[in-house]
Amino acid sequence: MDADELNISRQSIPVDDRVFDTRMNRLEAMVEMLVRQNMEDKQKANALQESFADGRLNEDEEPVTDNNTRRSSLLLHEVAKTQPSTISSMTTVAIPRKLETKAILAQVNFLTLRQFQHDYAVYMADPGSQGQNTLVWNDYYIQARTRARAYRRLEQFNNIYMDSPLLQKCYPNWKLPHEADLATRGQNEIIGILEISIIPHTPYEYESALREICESEVDLSKLSLSPSAAPYYLSSVKRVIDLIRAYDKLVPETIQEGQKRTRMPYNLGPKKSHAYGTKGTTALISDALMTPDLQHAVANMQTVAAPATNLAEHLSQLEDATTMLMRVYDKLKMWLLACQKHENNQKQPKANYDKHRANQTRLEQAEPNQHVQPAEESYASDSTTTETNGTETHEVAAIDATELKKTPCYAFIQGNCTSGKGCARSHDKKELEQFLQEQLTTVRKM
Repeated sequence: MDADELNISRQSIPVDDRVFDTRMNRLEAMVEMLVRQNMEDKQKANALQESFADGRLNEDEEPVTDNNTRRSSLLLHEVAKTQPSTISSMTTVAIPRKLETKAILAQVNFLTLRQFQHDYAVYMADPGSQGQNTLVWNDYYIQARTRARAYRRLEQFNNIYMDSPLLQKCYPNWKLPHEADLATRGQNEIIGILEISIIPHTPYEYESALREICESEVDLSKLSLSPSAAPYYLSSVKRVIDLIRAYDKLVPETIQEGQKRTRMPYNLGPKKSHAYGTKGTTALISDALMTPDLQHAVANMQTVAAPATNLAEHLSQLEDATTMLMRVYDKLKMWLLACQKHENNQKQPKANYDKHRANQTRLEQAEPNQHVQPAEESYASDSTTTETNGTETHEVAAIDATELKKTPCYAFIQGNCTSGKGCARSHDKKELEQFLQEQLTTVRKM
């Protein structure tokens, strides 16, 4: 049998179809190879972009050593983790955007860094911000005086760091950077360095920072606790608790050492210290957020009898009491608002002020001989009689004491006033003389 006779299937396919089949297989193989290569390039680009967003190079490309160790920002790291990864450069046309913020222009503290975090989160949500590195250490974002103060704080922290084992354990890779090198570092590194500059050096600075955080949300001099405003006040207290917990991530209250937690050098705990001028962390927060009466009311709401031994326990107890108060308010909201409305209606004045204004105008425009009257008539003109449902009730008109004092005493002009210093009208000789001069001028013009 011949070989061509055995290969029947090959002979049955036309020559043109075989060529087309071969080309299609090659084309499919090329497309598959391009897609696989494109996916690998994307994964490498995303990994490199994430490494630079964290303020460090990729570990595979540049190993971390003592010479190139960099501290990335804890605040901005949380923003980077929440960014969506669905933005594709092949399907999205993004215009490059510039980071616009003045948060840390004049002052660097915890609150301004939080504002920078907010502005940075809005900036990172824009597709035009992807892959960009912002140089924050310049006059556009931080003015020269603010940079000088911040770097001086870093020098002070470095001096304390050398003698503090707790700080060395809490920040093991810390190294004071050269000021000239900061101008070329990105936003994540600069904010990470500025987070070091806000670490307090003394217990008084630590409590001052806590007080500043409380006062940023609650102002006791303008506090309103009406039934309508109470939930807003409780919400402000909860915001303060969240801010203090975020501050504790940057400035920890304690550090773990073996089986126990040790206080940092700047934290003296809840006890008052006359040597450092501190009130205690728990007492400071309570006094900054609540008046003494409110503190007693919140203490009655708490189910824990033992006082808090640290700041974290105090914040947990305060949060539980605030949540309980908000639940009680939501149940009694309609009752409280109805009671408030009733009290407001009861406090409305019942006197006829319009009638008093009309009488005052009539007295000022009257003739001189009409102003001069005996004491009995003067007293009678100051009282009014009202009739209600046919029953006569005599009520003294609610006249403003300040305006009444400006009215001259006509009985005193004639020497018939028997009230003396207790008279409700004016006995000032200069005012009486001026009043008579005006009346005399009016008469002469007639």
